[in-house]
Amino acid sequence: MPTPGRSHAWDVAPVALLQLAADGTILDANRMFLEWVGRAPQDVLGGTRLSELLSVGGRIYWETHLSPLLHMQGRIDEVAVELRGPDGRLPVLLSARARSFDDGAAVVDVALSRATERSRYERELLAARAAADTSAAQKASVAHELQLALLTTNLPTDDRFRVVTEYRPGVQALEVGGDWYDAFLVDDDVLALVVGDVVGRGLHAATAMGQLRSAVRAVAGPGVGPAALLERVDRFVERTAVGFMATIAYAEVALDTGRVRYACAGHLPPLRFPATGAHEFLWEGRSTPLGFGSGRVEAEVTLGPEDLLMLYTDGLVERRNRPLMAGLEVLADAGAAILGPSGSVRTLVTQLLDHAGDERDDVCALVMKWWGPDRDR
Repeated sequence: MPTPGRSHAWDVAPVALLQLAADGTILDANRMFLEWVGRAPQDVLGGTRLSELLSVGGRIYWETHLSPLLHMQGRIDEVAVELRGPDGRLPVLLSARARSFDDGAAVVDVALSRATERSRYERELLAARAAADTSAAQKASVAHELQLALLTTNLPTDDRFRVVTEYRPGVQALEVGGDWYDAFLVDDDVLALVVGDVVGRGLHAATAMGQLRSAVRAVAGPGVGPAALLERVDRFVERTAVGFMATIAYAEVALDTGRVRYACAGHLPPLRFPATGAHEFLWEGRSTPLGFGSGRVEAEVTLGPEDLLMLYTDGLVERRNRPLMAGLEVLADAGAAILGPSGSVRTLVTQLLDHAGDERDDVCALVMKWWGPDRDR
């Protein structure tokens, strides 16, 4: 029902105004919004989520970006989305602010203003929107496009390091998995590296992947560190019920010293390849998968000039016919032989998957090379 005492200005406002519950359910909406979507109040209020009234691309964008940012930052401003109206898609600009009350209740105030041009999503979601439809096959295509778009966002470049990634989908299942990677600068001298794996497959897993990726970026910042970051992501998982039991390996590299702080939430250990010497699995800094939120810890290691640090998902090493530790050693041996001045991450992944068979899982691999403190910028 409309909020008691709502002023006359609410219904005569030239923009669409809404109030949402924490899960996105529409609690109240003014006359302009109801006209734009062509619905009666009883068809919308109390039982419909805002995301259900957006285009397919807009719904994915809400679930993977906007909703996580609202939970983590409390507001979003002038984001282009499209409403589904009686005459087709209606481009609008969405602004929202989350509010909490002393009794624990929370609401989201939303304002939608009509856009003068066709709405534009972030580039990473364009392919997903183009493939969207309602059939199962089309949904699988959306999931593939969404995952690949999120995984091909521009990685940071800097004279002090080089980041190379590789993603391979599972060969048999129609639906994509939830493997993902990301790399971004926390500040001018700290590089964040992350690889994760969401439970499940298909559009749900791809959407959860996007939400976790956005949440990690939202809560990372100077001075936060890996353990505190995982605690913040735990709170996001608890509030949104997204990403429960997902695993993450997260590392921050100080580019001036090579010092690496890292933490693994149920994920396989990062792997260090020194420029000289034997490889090293980083087994410390371990805790449970996301959603348990107990005892987050981190550890440290210092890279030498031209050392490599590798993060990866379990599809690279797990096989039904061999123990996990044997798979890790195969990875380490192959990486030591292939990764180098003339080798590549793609070659390494290809070699490791050559005999994986038709049952192999998705694979993400991320390798960072630190050039050392004396490298000219």
